[in-house]
Amino acid sequence: MNTNLLKVIRQITADYGEEVLDAPRRLKAFFSDLAKDEPKPLRMAFGKCVESGFYRILKDTVTPEERREVIESLARRLRDEEGLDIALCAEALELLAAAIFGTTDAGAVPVCAGCGAELKANSKFCPECGTPVQGAASAPAAAPPPVMRETPAEPPAPDAPAASPPPVMHETPAEPSPAEHAAVRLQLLQPALWQKKHTLRNVLIVAGVVVAAVLIIGKMNTKAKVDSWFNQGKEYHLKGDFDQTISAFTEALRIDPNLAYVYASRGDAYRMKGQYDAAINDYDAAIRLEPNYAWAYASRGVAYNQKAKRTRPSRIWKRR
Repeated sequence: MNTNLLKVIRQITADYGEEVLDAPRRLKAFFSDLAKDEPKPLRMAFGKCVESGFYRILKDTVTPEERREVIESLARRLRDEEGLDIALCAEALELLAAAIFGTTDAGAVPVCAGCGAELKANSKFCPECGTPVQGAASAPAAAPPPVMRETPAEPPAPDAPAASPPPVMHETPAEPSPAEHAAVRLQLLQPALWQKKHTLRNVLIVAGVVVAAVLIIGKMNTKAKVDSWFNQGKEYHLKGDFDQTISAFTEALRIDPNLAYVYASRGDAYRMKGQYDAAINDYDAAIRLEPNYAWAYASRGVAYNQKAKRTRPSRIWKRR
């Protein structure tokens, strides 16, 4: 007899009452939780005893001899139906009987009502928890444990057909609900969703890096071309070739029309050629791009002044 499992059963009945023995699912759940460190085969055999409703059969027995016969019969039934070891089935049934009648070995050895520990003869207190022993001062002599004998199968009659094996009892699994179906499908889809999410994120990151690189390279190429045309324009300006100067600055503005200093430089070239209106237009464009561009303001003032001098009528001096 496994004393630890017996303590577990006595603890369950003490905490939840004798009614828990008639509730197979609750009893099996409590037993599995409290006896998880005990041998698994014995726990499985006890669970099958509870699920099969053997509590009611054992409860109807009266004498220890009748109880031993019932335990032997039920152990053979579990062996044939579930394929379990007959000794484990017998021990599990003894545990169930101990939970019902408070004794082990079909009613021979007394146990503590508080913790389920086996008590010695003439014990007045439990050696494990100290609970007073109820009942007579001495316990009856221990009966030998039930001997599990294999009943030999009778040979079939010569003309009789071979006996069919007993049907195997299987529990029909409950049909899962739509919510459980949805939960299982979501659980199966989670790795794929996670992979798609991270794949999309990686694609977006790579695309962003490529676009940024293209923009940076394009901007660098644009600046290099603008600087090339602007430097050519300055060289032509130093040589006094203002037509080539204007052409070079115009090419630079075609590449990037938002450069105020190029407009101001081309305005200077127009002003040096005497094209004051074109120069003033370039100075205005430079000021629109950079409202605080002092050089453009000053150059526009010079252009206005030179234009006014050129269009002012000359005086006719007469000698008196």
